Amino acid sequence: MASWLREQAFRLDAPPFLSGAIEARKLLERLPVKKEPLASLTTGHNGGIFNGPKFARTYVDDPEHGVPFVGSSDMLQADLSRLPLLRKTDAYSPALSYLRLEEGMILISCSGTIGRMVYVRSDLAEMWSSQHIMKVVPNPDRILSGYLYAFLSSKFGQPLVVGGTYGAIIQHIEPHHIAKLHVPRLGNELEERVHRLIQEAAELRTQAAGRWRRRSGC
Repeated sequence: MASWLREQAFRLDAPPFLSGAIEARKLLERLPVKKEPLASLTTGHNGGIFNGPKFARTYVDDPEHGVPFVGSSDMLQADLSRLPLLRKTDAYSPALSYLRLEEGMILISCSGTIGRMVYVRSDLAEMWSSQHIMKVVPNPDRILSGYLYAFLSSKFGQPLVVGGTYGAIIQHIEPHHIAKLHVPRLGNELEERVHRLIQEAAELRTQAAGRWRRRSGC
């Protein structure tokens, strides 16, 4: 519609339209529930939506001196036992310490193939992530992490995230591209139910990965 183009300041970038981002946004606008910007529901470093700096990576072989380092492809793997080890002194430095993963965080691949999402399970916690992964840290006083993940990874949320891409050769998104993304609030009962289901799924996946590692001797 012409009105949609007017809202985009008549800038005819194809990705937001082809990805379904504009359509998803319009459908959410018509939804008769309260919506809140993503940035108002997060907390922590940089307001709770951040990626990492580019840095020279020094890897080690001894687990005593290193921490598992997760890339945007690694985060999708069921087996996390063979990740490279980032030197511990670098990982715990002020420049990189905030890249440590915690349960309930939401990871979004933000360069290359963008928009892939992972809910941080217990077996991902205490690992470090690369600059190619954007972290979203839900504020537990404002929203349940499982519900926020379910929305962002849904057929409505994901197009809105992907619709913020830019770059002709290497696609990339930054925190400010998704900070104003509107999150619908569907009531405590439904949001708690969704959260419980996501948590249960995360726990079951962690248990399955543990059984696989024990059988394979990892």
